[in-house]
Amino acid sequence: MHSFLPTRDPGTVFCLWEAQAVAAVRNLLDSAFGDTSRNEYFEVEPVHAFGFPVTTGATAGAAS
Repeated sequence: MHSFLPTRDPGTVFCLWEAQAVAAVRNLLDSAFGDTSRNEYFEVEPVHAFGFPVTTGATAGAAS
């Protein structure tokens, strides 16, 4: 995980993860948290991202 970004709403957090695929992050988080959270997953477009970490792998975002 690169970033943990809490919102003013205590029930919503955005996290920036690095993985080879969104499915890898989904499998990790869904198996760890089960039904205790509701997560949404999406791939970030690094070409258009500002302040994006320089990495060699794909990066996925997860919103909870």
